Amino acid sequence: MKKTLGICMFLILLLASCRKHERNSEVVSIPKPEVKENGQVIVFTDAHQISQFETLSVKKQDVTAQFSAPAHVMATVVTSDESSLQNLILFDNSDLSYNYASYLQHLILINQWKININRVKDLLAHGAATGKDLIEAQTQLANEEAIILEHETKLKLGGFDPKALKAARAKTVWILCNVPENQVDKVLEGNKCTVHFSSFPSENHYGRVEAVGDVVDNLTRMIKIRIILSNPDGRVKAGMYAIVDFGLAEGNFITVPRSAIITVNGKSFVFLKTDKSQFKRQEILLGQQIDDKNIILRGLNDGDSVVVTSAIQLKGLSFGY
Repeated sequence: MKKTLGICMFLILLLASCRKHERNSEVVSIPKPEVKENGQVIVFTDAHQISQFETLSVKKQDVTAQFSAPAHVMATVVTSDESSLQNLILFDNSDLSYNYASYLQHLILINQWKININRVKDLLAHGAATGKDLIEAQTQLANEEAIILEHETKLKLGGFDPKALKAARAKTVWILCNVPENQVDKVLEGNKCTVHFSSFPSENHYGRVEAVGDVVDNLTRMIKIRIILSNPDGRVKAGMYAIVDFGLAEGNFITVPRSAIITVNGKSFVFLKTDKSQFKRQEILLGQQIDDKNIILRGLNDGDSVVVTSAIQLKGLSFGY
């Protein structure tokens, strides 16, 4: 009897132990966040998941930073061995070389047709030419002016003024850099700037802003700035890279840490915490980077609560990877 009772107690304890082990081995179910509005909105129901996303309430404040931009030596000017009246422009871009050479060629043809028109007018006045001759000459002039306009436009889109090219002095170089449209008001024609060439890292070179471009790039929202620089020893070559410092840029902007910004397909985003459990994806326009922060030109308002940690996890949920 006692032996049977002991066996029963052992079985009861064994069964209880197994049930306890089963309870301990149960997997805790973590609620999956809800992604809505094509990834624009993410809703969490688990407080532990929400706690990993630290936020920062942003506001406009005065910022000061060194304003600089990457640059590229696009052309050097050297003395021609064939002509004392026209220096040679050595472009880094073959299309610009072609357009400038064509511009000069058609400029000569335009001058020739202008002379020819005056000659035909004189002959017409003396009965030695007809009205048809004059119309043909005027048509040829108009055609040449249309062609040269095309080359002039392409040169200007490339950051160069044809008249400045023709008047270029030997032993100078032209540098082009792209400046965000929101910063271009700080770069004025005639301003001095400091150029740091990758080829001469320990040297400072000093140039002058010669022109600010007339066109804003539709995709990058950048404007070309042309800088002229003396090159007396010819060390600076077309194709060299540099950084141009324009001095201090000040303003009242919203800034966010770099850790808050994600980039997808060339666009920049942050995530806003819109209530205690909901996050919203927000597209932004970046300005200048200052240390570990970025100026935000568009997309944020004072008081927005921006996620500054674990934004990469929200990126995966929002964009599906």
